[in-house]
Amino acid sequence: MPAQPNANVFDQFDPDAYLKSTSGFDPDAYLRSQPTPPKNAFDQFDPPTAKAGDWDVVSTKPVGDWDVVHQGSPQPMSWSEVGSQALRNTPSSAVQFGSDILQPFIHPIDTASNLKNLGLGILDKVGIGSGEHAQYADAVGKFYADRYGGVENVKRALANDPVGVLGDLSMLLTGGESALARAPGIVGKAGEIAGAAGRAVDPLRAAAGAGKAIAKGAGYVGAEGLGLTTGAGSEPIRIAARSGYEGGEAGNAFRENMRGLAPIEDAVEDARKAVGQMRQERGNAYRTAMQDIGMDQKVLNFDEIDDALRQAGGVKTFKGRDLAPSTANIRHQLADVVDEWRALDPAEFHTAEGLDALKQRIGDVRDTTQYGTPERLVADRVYQGVRRTIVAQAPDYAKAMNAYQEASNLIKEMEKTLSINPKASVDTTLRKLQSVLRDNVTTAYGRRAELADYLVNAGAPRLMEKLAGQALGSWTPRGWGRLVATELPAMAAGAIGAGTAGAGVGALATLPAMSPRLVGEIAHGAGRAARQAERFSPPLSFLPRPARQIGRLPPSNEQFDPDAYLRQSANQ
Repeated sequence: MPAQPNANVFDQFDPDAYLKSTSGFDPDAYLRSQPTPPKNAFDQFDPPTAKAGDWDVVSTKPVGDWDVVHQGSPQPMSWSEVGSQALRNTPSSAVQFGSDILQPFIHPIDTASNLKNLGLGILDKVGIGSGEHAQYADAVGKFYADRYGGVENVKRALANDPVGVLGDLSMLLTGGESALARAPGIVGKAGEIAGAAGRAVDPLRAAAGAGKAIAKGAGYVGAEGLGLTTGAGSEPIRIAARSGYEGGEAGNAFRENMRGLAPIEDAVEDARKAVGQMRQERGNAYRTAMQDIGMDQKVLNFDEIDDALRQAGGVKTFKGRDLAPSTANIRHQLADVVDEWRALDPAEFHTAEGLDALKQRIGDVRDTTQYGTPERLVADRVYQGVRRTIVAQAPDYAKAMNAYQEASNLIKEMEKTLSINPKASVDTTLRKLQSVLRDNVTTAYGRRAELADYLVNAGAPRLMEKLAGQALGSWTPRGWGRLVATELPAMAAGAIGAGTAGAGVGALATLPAMSPRLVGEIAHGAGRAARQAERFSPPLSFLPRPARQIGRLPPSNEQFDPDAYLRQSANQ
């Protein structure tokens, strides 16, 4: 068999032997005969007029490729120049800031070595080390001295690395807060102020705030869109996420009602109990106010009451003759009540508290009449006459009555608008309560939601979670979404049959976003996941700031050059 060729024809080629055999030239002998060149092209250069510090050689490339930078004395910067340069350098400064934070996590072994070298360098500086690592401590110390030593250095640092300067300042101030927090008096207050200032300038906090704002905006847009596709509205979806985040009773109330594990009547019962609680609180406030008014023993006159009786005498009469026996009966009944009260002991029954009791007696007669009838008009005139008598002569009574009247009007509005009364069916009340989750002309643009807030504060704290859960309990869409979901499969099939499979598949992919139950489960689960993630964030929240400082430590290799490290750090 023929011999196999060498993998490389030059493996056995000897250039020196070839030159000797062809021309008699010996390269090794020639090189030995030449004078030894200097190690550095500048070793023999003696500039007669150069001053120390004018030139800074920052490279070791061959002659011809030397990179020589003239330093000279830097020109002072104006604050306007600082601002404009800082604005231009903010993006690159932010990137470097993030890189410094990630460095310890990306290169943990190098980070540990850097920390070791710095620690040994600090021991060397205090005189208890071997002296081999002092350069690391010197380099870090010189970096901060050059960066913040003097107004001009601070200006240049702020212009070149604005985000990094804010990070350094935040680290210093928040550290000061921790150190001074337990100090008494003005020293402790100084620590609080320092901490607040540190958090205000912290780039990490600003970035987190921007992230939360973006997430909140995205959540709002997402809820609005899913509210349309499901037909359930956006508010139940927001409540789903919020109750998941809150957990506890709020989360349980939402899940049980969404999954049909709780009776739908619970929400109606909660609303009715809340209205009852509002009535009780109204009465308690009124009685408390009347106790203070009862201490006023001033005797009031009946002038306003008598004037009201005369006005009532003109209702359904002609020249003193009664035209309606029913109206006359009410008028005579009220006159008898007033005359009976007039004959009682003034010190006990003609005070503000006593006339308030008379007003209640007349109110009881008025309640037997129908709205809009002459009998009601007669009773109202006498009732208001007693009220005006008390208000005119006892100003504190007006405040108590106004509060009582506002509470009464609110209760009446709830009973009418939301059908929260014993006569209304559960289904009617529930439909009215469900409407509080919407904001349109049917719900008076949020007025029903305001009424629901009153109910929540009055004793139905989980009413909204229950209503939202019921609104998202169906697997199929509501409203117009039901119609779209019904026609969507046929539309998708038609698109696929027409050769546009992508459009058909895309249409089918929107079906999950139309299911109230599925959207509710996902939104609620996202809220619960956010709560769990937040449980772990406080123990880890301290890491980014020290990680950034660690990430800026000098390298730990054997060829560490402090000057090169400082030049590189100065550009950050």
